[in-house]
Amino acid sequence: MSGSNSALPPAFRRLLLVLGIVLGYLLLLWLARNVPLSFRGGPQGASGSPLGVELAAPPPPPAEKRVTVPSRLAPAASLSASATVSAPVSAAATADGASSSPGPASPAQVYGAVTAAHRFVYLIDVSGSMLMEGPNGRSRFDRAVEEIRRALEALPPEAAFDVIFFADRPLLLSPSFILADAEAKQRAYAFLGNLPDLGGGTNLEEGLAAALRLGPEVIFLLTDGGANEPDWKLLRAVRQMEDAAPAPARLYAFGLANPMDPDDARLLQKLCRQSGGSYQSVDPATSWR
Repeated sequence: MSGSNSALPPAFRRLLLVLGIVLGYLLLLWLARNVPLSFRGGPQGASGSPLGVELAAPPPPPAEKRVTVPSRLAPAASLSASATVSAPVSAAATADGASSSPGPASPAQVYGAVTAAHRFVYLIDVSGSMLMEGPNGRSRFDRAVEEIRRALEALPPEAAFDVIFFADRPLLLSPSFILADAEAKQRAYAFLGNLPDLGGGTNLEEGLAAALRLGPEVIFLLTDGGANEPDWKLLRAVRQMEDAAPAPARLYAFGLANPMDPDDARLLQKLCRQSGGSYQSVDPATSWR
């Protein structure tokens, strides 16, 4: 009878068991918070150094490769065809990913205007008005191609160049500059002889943007005017693009219309002046052959 009276009810025994588990858990938490650890990252030897191999911190990312951008060239007027050009330019010309050794700048001539640099872009308007036939059944585009072919033939092999057509949108001969060797010139002649359909407008902003992204020192622009954009908008956009370009560039523009619209001529003059280049009107009466 006494044994049965001293037995605890099952529910009370379960309660005591739960309380014991909770107290034990709380004791373990207290010990974990208050007992100091004498090592970090693994057991230590007598000298205090880790016995295991500590993982080294990840190496810092490699430094970004940057292209050295030449300082903005001082405005330079066109030189006469008989002038001797030998002014060096500090930036090496990039051609198909390779850099040529810095050296004397190469002369380039378009319509009698000569300037010196390492990197040239020939930017040709192929809008609808450029394709209209003129004297002898030839168009302004035909005359532009004839002049650019002559300019490329005289370009020295150490110079780098690219050719861009533009109308509603641009089309490049190459995504980067190519050295003016015989093979590259033949490639350019084939490009000039295969006129694509780029629309009928004159999106001069996109044409100049494509040229400036290459990082040329000189841009030769051949156009008959009639840009799609308002003058003020185009001047502002081109100035911003020039400031953001990988290299400073001088613009030499040639107006192929006869007569050239006075407003179009003034716009081209302003674009050339703000880059340090010059504008020239080409008279078809003396340029057609």
